[in-house]
This record gives sequence, structure tokens and C-alpha cells, in this order.
Amino acid sequence: MKVLFVLFILVCGVVGAAYYFGGFANLDPSEQAAQFRANVKPGMSWQEVAAVKKPKEYVIADFDSRTGEKYAQDYDEMRLTSSIEQGKFEDGFYFRYIYSNSDAIQIYFNNQGVATSVDDMVTMKDLLEGNAYSR
Repeated sequence: MKVLFVLFILVCGVVGAAYYFGGFANLDPSEQAAQFRANVKPGMSWQEVAAVKKPKEYVIADFDSRTGEKYAQDYDEMRLTSSIEQGKFEDGFYFRYIYSNSDAIQIYFNNQGVATSVDDMVTMKDLLEGNAYSR
């Protein structure tokens, strides 16, 4: 019985140390989103924004469609560079960064790849609180 108790205490100590010293205790999506937003400003190139944090995908804008977008593509720096140089993004494109159900940021780039706006996206929290149209 004493051995099990000592083993339990040791396991709890190791788990607690891993939590606090392993970086999990300060993993705060809201804080990460705020830091990202502070480092990204309109006027930055898409390469500068991607250097702050690489997106998982980019969305091609299409202002003539109902949704304002065509489709999303996985982020590939070479393909994105080529598409911009060939003028394929008439209405520009977006990077979306989703940190949590309450923190999401969308950056719109014009057809030259320059950020023109950094906006909060409507999140699940907004929908559940009835604030989807107040942004």
C-alpha cells in the first residue's frame, strides 16, 4: 500500500512538472492570437505575414460570388508566389488563423500580395452569444 502511494505521488509530481515546465501551463490561444495580431499590420507583404506564422491554407477571394471566396488551397509558398506573379488572384486572397472557438483572425491581401486588412473572424463563440452580425 505504501509503495502504491509513493508511486502515485511520484507520477503526480512528474505530470505536474511536465505541465508547468513543459510549456503547457502557459498555452493560451487568446494570448497567442493577441500577440499575432500585434505583429501583423496592413501594408505587410504576404511573405512578412507568413514569416510571423505560416498559414495552413489560403483562400482565393471572388467578390462576384455569394460567399466572397472561390476555394481554399493548402499553403505552398512556391505555388502562391507563382499565382501572384501570373496575376491569378484578381480579387486577392485571405490567410485565416484560427486559434480557438473564440479567437480567429483573417488577413486580406490584394492581388499584389499586400495586406490591406487584419480582421477578427466570426467564431463559434459569437454565434452562440448571438453576436455574429455585430462584427
